[in-house]
Amino acid sequence: MKTLLALLGFLLALPAQAFVLPHSGFLIPSPMDSATLLRTVEDYLQPLLTAEKALLSVAETEEDAIEMLSNGPERWRVILTMDGDEAAEDLNPAGLVKGTLIAWVQAPKGMEAKPGKGLHRQSTGGAASFMTRLHWVIKKIRRLEIIHEEVACQAFEYKGWNWLRFEETAAFRTARARFEILFAHDDPATDSEGTEPIVLPSAFRITGATPEFYTIALSGAAHGRVPRFEAGFEDPTGTATATGYALTSAEATFYTVALDGQPHGRIPRFET
Repeated sequence: MKTLLALLGFLLALPAQAFVLPHSGFLIPSPMDSATLLRTVEDYLQPLLTAEKALLSVAETEEDAIEMLSNGPERWRVILTMDGDEAAEDLNPAGLVKGTLIAWVQAPKGMEAKPGKGLHRQSTGGAASFMTRLHWVIKKIRRLEIIHEEVACQAFEYKGWNWLRFEETAAFRTARARFEILFAHDDPATDSEGTEPIVLPSAFRITGATPEFYTIALSGAAHGRVPRFEAGFEDPTGTATATGYALTSAEATFYTVALDGQPHGRIPRFET
């Protein structure tokens, strides 16, 4: 028990940055769709993989990717596929969808004196192991930050990887890593001509309340809390005597916020 408490104390003492992957930002001016996402990932990975002496390709479907993988290269490579999307809401007024990106990672086994050694150990010539390269690709995609008003959370969520094995790839190691991203399509129901931008609501939501705080979730996961202020007899608006942050008024799309009674900013408003 003492060891566990000591470990927890050590983790809590670490700076927050120790648990956060630094991101590489991509500012996207064009409308958001699957083609834009795929181009962004390709443009981001291409120079990184070139520096690692690796190849990068794009396949139209998973079937096309598997066909490409059956013709293995002389060096390691990555193949990208956008595997469709699905509606993220029962009622989908903003065209909100969850898109899936597949990153196939493949490398030749070579003439290994000890079968399996290249899986997790560096080669005698200094080449990285297959597992090192696989997780390098996963980490790079996780670090990609997409800056666009129609992308929630602005990053790909890693959903795991698995092996791909069939007779044609016996001389290669091939893995399939899957990622998801939440973004907004233009919705024909509200934008028949495709000329008006669809503004994606913030992924933050108030999910509960205590006497002192509102609890906040980000895309359904617990994220933090904000102070809760109730109107009082002497301070019906919560702005005159309250200390800290308070909501002072409401517009159609946002609440205004005051800090110690002074204007401070605003937060999105969502109607139930």
